[in-house]
Amino acid sequence: YKYKAIALQEFKQHLRVTTSFEDDILRFYLDAAITFVEDLTSIYMYERDVMEVLEFELQSERITFNPVKEITYFKKYNHQKGIYEDQDYTANLDEKPATIYLKNDKKYYSKLEQPDKYKIEYKAGSTDFPNQMKIAVFIYGFGLFECKGDMQGATKQRYAKSSTAMLNQIKQFTF
Repeated sequence: YKYKAIALQEFKQHLRVTTSFEDDILRFYLDAAITFVEDLTSIYMYERDVMEVLEFELQSERITFNPVKEITYFKKYNHQKGIYEDQDYTANLDEKPATIYLKNDKKYYSKLEQPDKYKIEYKAGSTDFPNQMKIAVFIYGFGLFECKGDMQGATKQRYAKSSTAMLNQIKQFTF
């Protein structure tokens, strides 16, 4: 059973679990640990479709989750009509993080009068992610397993801090 970016069997080996008795709860802990790591780094550990609404205060905005493979939908919300309408844009998906730029007569970095909302859909994620992310998943997942999901106080802080310290290195080099 391969769950997202890390095989359940690999996670179980890290935890030194040899039975399948707790597989369901281990899948839950693995999912929670992957989500924790992805949220901290803004890097998806497997490819998926993403939809979000961005508020542009400037002529450019960073796309939340990376790496971005392609943008499949981008429209501006028209408050008067209550619908999304086409919007010209360019995007630099090679930037870290990926950035989208509005096309109009203004400079890209000039301040907008009022923030506009844009709906964006894109494909993001990769199985080629830094090894520190996998280690952080194991550390945080181990904490969930050890505490049976009820991490409180100092125990929760210890596992979260260990994972976060490792992930901060990735954030420095990625963004």
